[in-house]
Amino acid sequence: MFKDIFKVLQFFVKHPRSFMNVNLWARKELIRNELTVLADEMGSDKGLKKHLFTRIYGDLFIDKRDQVKSVLEIGLLCHSDQNTIGGEKFSTVPSLEMWAKYFPSAKVYGFDDKDFSSARGTWENIFRGDQSKREDLEGITNVQDSFDMIIDDALHASYHQQITFSCLFGLVKPGGCFIIEDLHFQPDWAEKEYPAEKTVILLEKFQRTGKWESDISTEAEKSMIESSIASIAFYDSMSKGISGTKALAVIKKK
Repeated sequence: MFKDIFKVLQFFVKHPRSFMNVNLWARKELIRNELTVLADEMGSDKGLKKHLFTRIYGDLFIDKRDQVKSVLEIGLLCHSDQNTIGGEKFSTVPSLEMWAKYFPSAKVYGFDDKDFSSARGTWENIFRGDQSKREDLEGITNVQDSFDMIIDDALHASYHQQITFSCLFGLVKPGGCFIIEDLHFQPDWAEKEYPAEKTVILLEKFQRTGKWESDISTEAEKSMIESSIASIAFYDSMSKGISGTKALAVIKKK
């Protein structure tokens, strides 16, 4: 009991504004999960501001923080910032800053089609490219040959998710993971412009059959994926207080 009280006092001293501006449940989450605190402080939508994926990430990686040496995130814009700022150039990268602070030994990279050339932070580098183009995704290998963790938080269209996963899963280190966020959301334009079977359905099929049946993957990519996946775990989202079943997939590599 006294230990819990001490943790509350410690947190209040360090983060008085964060602590006072949320309800009791959120206060408990902030106290127990440093990653949620970092997300909110950096301005990422992965914390209490929106999705609360950090409650999942915090549990998954709390004992591996010093072991993670390289991280890549696909899709870097926080939507609230994008709507407020507008334009094509961006000088802040909330999620990369969050990962860089949470994984002190890691080189943290990003990938986006927007212009982040003026952005500065404790992360390593940002690649610019189109998520739907293999040649742009494959350009990442010119700088980094493997990653402990790759996160796809870009357009959320099934076609884009599958081509990104197909191209980049081979870059995940043995024992590492590929994470796809917002599986429960599909942009209105996606099915017309980029028709594809929903990614969550393909992942569920793989759990049952061990087969990766995406029409977007090449035969070589299908073979690599089928022989390399160790497990797939789904988690929900608490965006706007509503639980979105199977909103997040963590695909672990053998």
